[in-house]
Amino acid sequence: MGQCGIFITCPVVSELVTADLVRIFRKYCPGGVVVLIGTPRRTTIEAEIALDESDDPEIVAQAIADYLHRSDSELADDQSA
Repeated sequence: MGQCGIFITCPVVSELVTADLVRIFRKYCPGGVVVLIGTPRRTTIEAEIALDESDDPEIVAQAIADYLHRSDSELADDQSA
């Protein structure tokens, strides 16, 4: 599957299909980021980022950027220790 990093899904895709796609994504992209966009619901799908479907695209982009920045900072802290 080449280079990958972020998987974004929304309520248009069923939870069953989303779970399968996330499983495949994690298998081939173990360091990837899963973003679930939708109304809050009980789910067994683990995601690094979960957002409400009413959030603007800018909020989605900012949440991803913030997560990646935190991850980079944590990695740098671990390497300097």
